[in-house]
Amino acid sequence: MLEYTTKRIDKEINTIKREVNKVPDYGHNVIAETLEGLVIRDKNILEKYNALMYAYGHCAVTHFITTNNMESFKGYCYLAAKAGELCFQLYEKGIRTSLSWGKHLEKKDNMFNYIHYAILANRYELAIRMTSPETLLGSILRKDYDKAKTFLPENPKGFQKDWEDEERILWAIAYKNEKKLYQFMERRIKDLRRQANVAMPICLDKWGLEWIKLARQREMICKLNVIELPQDMLDDSPINEEKWKLPEDKEVEKILIGGISVF
Repeated sequence: MLEYTTKRIDKEINTIKREVNKVPDYGHNVIAETLEGLVIRDKNILEKYNALMYAYGHCAVTHFITTNNMESFKGYCYLAAKAGELCFQLYEKGIRTSLSWGKHLEKKDNMFNYIHYAILANRYELAIRMTSPETLLGSILRKDYDKAKTFLPENPKGFQKDWEDEERILWAIAYKNEKKLYQFMERRIKDLRRQANVAMPICLDKWGLEWIKLARQREMICKLNVIELPQDMLDDSPINEEKWKLPEDKEVEKILIGGISVF
């Protein structure tokens, strides 16, 4: 049985708390520094919102670790998801990037980095808009589990590598196998903790939480009691969208209504 936490994780949490407490209005500073860096590196509008997605996601995790504030966590996840959605919309308007992740915006495949923020904010319809129904994750989101199985082997024994966590766990969801779901999630946490011996520990497993929320939609339960997967994050309460809004951006508005040429 896994211990609830580890000394390495506890130490990292204390380090994060000390660093955040040094900076008044930590979230505001993270976003401001991100925007400043984008200007210096001369990033285009698509790359700007991709970077902002990660910045808001970082704010979500640090706020939860330091304050245990669920509203702030979900609010920042929602902002991250909205920034991610803008990436898709800007791509559809013709904005491009030379970075490797750009190719996935067209196919709406392999975009887990974008989708998981929407699910953590309980905005499943937003996640669905960012996925294709002709993908494994898109099928799971749409609760088309029979179709999801067509992207998977009948037996999960073929999944051996660490980076196949997503496929393993979505297999358990598609086949509604709670025993395997628990085993795969436990294996993932063990792997993350082993990796912490040579890298920064994961204090909050956002991807794991997202998978468990998808399992709950399948009426499945994963009672893995570890610090990386706080159970109180699995509620379905909505956020106040009037409170959590992306800053006004005239350039984006013009592009989305077709008011300027992007080529």
